[in-house]
Amino acid sequence: MTHRKALAAAIFIISSVDCSAQSTSPWIPVGSSNSPVIGIVGASYMSLNLTAVRVYQRSNWWTSIIENRRSALATVTVSGSLSGGGGTFMDKRMSAPISIRRNDSVIDLGFSQTLLRDIPVNFTALNVEVAIAKTAEDGADQLIKAANELSKTVPAMSAVSAASGTITATKQLADIVFNRKLAEEKLRSTSPLTAPAGTTIAPGFYAVLAGTNADEYAKYTSTPGAGATGLKWDGAKLTYEGTEVKLTYFVVEVAYKNSVFETATLPDSALSSNKNWARLYTSARQKIHQINTTDRTKFDEDLKPIAQIRSDAEQLLNEDAEYVHAEKVAIQSKIISSMTTSANLRWGELQSANVNRVVVSGQR
Repeated sequence: MTHRKALAAAIFIISSVDCSAQSTSPWIPVGSSNSPVIGIVGASYMSLNLTAVRVYQRSNWWTSIIENRRSALATVTVSGSLSGGGGTFMDKRMSAPISIRRNDSVIDLGFSQTLLRDIPVNFTALNVEVAIAKTAEDGADQLIKAANELSKTVPAMSAVSAASGTITATKQLADIVFNRKLAEEKLRSTSPLTAPAGTTIAPGFYAVLAGTNADEYAKYTSTPGAGATGLKWDGAKLTYEGTEVKLTYFVVEVAYKNSVFETATLPDSALSSNKNWARLYTSARQKIHQINTTDRTKFDEDLKPIAQIRSDAEQLLNEDAEYVHAEKVAIQSKIISSMTTSANLRWGELQSANVNRVVVSGQR
């Protein structure tokens, strides 16, 4: 097992919940991500995407839930809390219902969702739960379809919604479905994604395998031998040694970035955001250009209230749980540099204008 796979296995401990005695595997690395960034606590942002939910229609657990006028659906729940007073959050999404049939094939539930978008890697708790359920009442399909359509339109959980302690409308609608027993879970994989201090799971694609018991997927979870490819996600299907697996499985992608704002254009990229600290920083920069004195002592005095505005903005930015510490420091550094440059330019403009006035006055 590679160091990266060992790290993933160490961090992501999957607990299988007893839903009709079903079994789910730990997260298994099945492909690399386009993300070149390794997650660093306090210095990175995580995005999490549910890429695919597939069911093998000849699995014993699946055939045992076949019933007239009943459908199957997938749900995914993400919950957690951010450190530093960032708040708690919870979101739940539902797939559209599909017919439960007995076929020797893998069926795609057509369910893919961005679960988290640019969440700071400073969470004190983070859990992902993927489940498959069966409708339990006639007429439930229409409500589930409505919940699925809502899932497509409601934005993914972001630092903004997480910091405000959001419980989404999709979660509330899903709760209605299950609290009223319109659907019941038949299989669930629960993953606590809370990383030890200073470590994160590697970026990439991960698969969770499911079956009536662990024997159904045991061979796929072993470490590939020399020259073997093992489990791979090719972007369309999960394969083992090049052949599509006939299993129930979920595929999740983990990706990171080090900054929300375009670093090459800081501080302007950060100041374009609709944040109170950004507006204060912008106001401070503008006030520098309003100074109109050629007396250096008076000029420096006029800079003091501007520096206080910058300090107030800095405090607001430091308290903003939506951004990691490293990016806050980068923004503040660029702001100070920009304002220092603006003050020097303004002083030079005033001195130049004063010299021109003296020259014109002397020519008269």
